[in-house]
Order: sequence, then C-alpha cells, then structure tokens
Amino acid sequence: MSSKQRSRKQKQKKGSGRARDPALVLRREFPKQPITQHVIEGTPVPLTTTVTTGVVSHNTNISVLSIPQFSARFIGYESCRIVKAVATINTFGSTLPGVYRMWFDEDTSGAPSATQALSAEARTFPISDTRKKSLVYVPHDPSQQNFQQVSVGSQNYGFFKLYTDTTNYGSPTAATPVMLVQITYTVQFRGFA
Repeated sequence: MSSKQRSRKQKQKKGSGRARDPALVLRREFPKQPITQHVIEGTPVPLTTTVTTGVVSHNTNISVLSIPQFSARFIGYESCRIVKAVATINTFGSTLPGVYRMWFDEDTSGAPSATQALSAEARTFPISDTRKKSLVYVPHDPSQQNFQQVSVGSQNYGFFKLYTDTTNYGSPTAATPVMLVQITYTVQFRGFA
C-alpha cells in the first residue's frame, strides 16, 4: 500500500466519527442560498400568583409568532426554522414560599393544570431561589426541522409550561409577582436578507 493510500484511509477514519454540522449539511442541500442564524429574544412575561389558590399556570407557544414583529423584522429572508429555544426564569423574592415546575411539551396546548404539572417530566425549583434558571428545547420531530415561509411563520414547535399552586407546591396565596419568564430563540434563515 502506498503512502497516499494510507493517508486517504487515515483521513476517512478520522472523519467518520464526527457529528454532522447542520449548517454544513444545509449548505450542501441548498448551495446557492445562504443560511443565516440569529439568536432572538421573545417578550418577557411577568407571572403573578392568584389570590387564595396561589396558581401560576403559564403556557408559551414555541413559534416565531411569539417573537415581537417577527415578519416585519425578517421579511427579507425566504424561509426560517427554530433550531433551539431557551426559557429563562428570574424569580423576584428570596423570601417567597413554595416551588414551581417548568417543562417543554410538544403535544398539549393550553395552560397547564395541577395534574399535568404532577405527571410531567419537569424540573422543580424553589420560588425563593433568585438565581437565573434556564431550560433548553431542541425540536426532535424531523418534520419540525422543515423551513417555513417567513411571512407565514405559523409552525408551532411545542409549548413551554410553568406551574405552581398553594395546595401542591406551597406558593403565596396573595396576588404576588413571583417571576419573569423570557424565551430566547435560535432561528435559521434561508435566502437573502
């Protein structure tokens, strides 16, 4: 075996175990259309417990429609898709009682109930912990990886949910501002801006 053949075999072995970079794959699939990626913040949402029951039942669609003025800001691109969403929670008071649960749900729309919160595969945190918490979502369904027209942008990737109440989680029973939720989206665009 010549030294060139050995060199080729070694290069093939080295490259075979690497993870495929999605941006490179896209460039091969659509060589004449540039792929651009932006990290875009959604609107921050303050959450307050209800009087007597202490409920916070929050639901946010993981969709470009949740990004303020998305179509107007990015209309120059042909199509887009969300490749990641990061929900960030900042709680307000270090003396507030109770805990809250947060999770991503790809199936069920609408505000979560106590039953959903108890059965969901969720992360639980004390409301009194004022350190910033984050939860990352990456779409798993291959159909959600398809590009959609920027002007339409109606594809829903799932839902970010957060829940607490007094009965199950010991939250405050007065109308108390407890936290601020913000979702940051990583969006890939195809075409020219």
